[in-house]
Amino acid sequence: MRCGAPVVFVAVCMLGAGSSACAKATITRFDVPGALDTFPYGINNAGSIAGSWLDSSGTAHGFVRSADGTFATFDVPGAGNAEATCIGDDGEVAGWYALSGENTRGFERSADGTITTFKVGKVETFVSAIDRTGSVTGSYCDAIGQSGCTGIHGFVRSAKGTVTTFDPTGSVDTQPTGINAAGTVAGTYSTSSQAHGFLRSSDGTITSFDPAGSTATFPNSLNDKGAITGSWRDQSNVRHGFLRAPDGTFTTIDPDGSAATYAEAIDNAGAIAGSYYDSAGLEHGFLRTAAGKYDTFDPKRSLYTAPIAINRGASVTGSWQGSGNYFHAFVRVP
Repeated sequence: MRCGAPVVFVAVCMLGAGSSACAKATITRFDVPGALDTFPYGINNAGSIAGSWLDSSGTAHGFVRSADGTFATFDVPGAGNAEATCIGDDGEVAGWYALSGENTRGFERSADGTITTFKVGKVETFVSAIDRTGSVTGSYCDAIGQSGCTGIHGFVRSAKGTVTTFDPTGSVDTQPTGINAAGTVAGTYSTSSQAHGFLRSSDGTITSFDPAGSTATFPNSLNDKGAITGSWRDQSNVRHGFLRAPDGTFTTIDPDGSAATYAEAIDNAGAIAGSYYDSAGLEHGFLRTAAGKYDTFDPKRSLYTAPIAINRGASVTGSWQGSGNYFHAFVRVP
């Protein structure tokens, strides 16, 4: 059954997760009214969620869901598609959009609905994250080739609109994925042989890193203390999650029963949300506390659960998919 109103139920907890936090957690499943697919990408500390939804024609639109469950949907004027990828604590939403017959550009939408658009570089612009001041980070490319973007670079755009571009030394593909309150950016860059993690401080200093034994490193999120989470690939091509502490120490993250782990988001207390695949190929959500304890969960009837964002209160949002072909959204509140 597909309903516009959310359905609330007690979270299903597995694999020895029986902590009090797990027992008290609730999951609210939701879809934007009229959506075929709903994809949440960010949650702020007030519990507002931003993301995108697809209509019956396959066109993408933006949405904001308030903590009380009310929706606001929006489009960038003249755009064929709009992807809202992140939301700040003041309700500002950022993402990217595509005009008919043109390449993608970035946008920021203030809490009152005012939309500002911008372009970085010559062709495609993609926005991936926003900080509490309204600064955003993302990537842009120099040209479009037969296989897609070529010459991919990172950028930071301040709340005042000033754009700074950057690349780690030797990078042929720079893709920022997170920015914190200090203006520090984390992400992935690729050389001709391997993908690595990077950390760029607000003064422009860039540090490259990889967990020991990694053949590819993919940071996804960092908190205000400078701790980073993401995933890495080992010599056997298996994915693991990681936590990189502010001092550079690595901890591998793999819930019990994991065949592949994707750590997606970290809050300021050090709690990490993500997903893992089991031996049967089913995907489950997990929340790892700062103390290293795991709560694993799935919305009811979910076969594939993919948490993507976490806020200061350890509320987690993401998407799930059942036996059908449609994607739905959830928010898990501890």
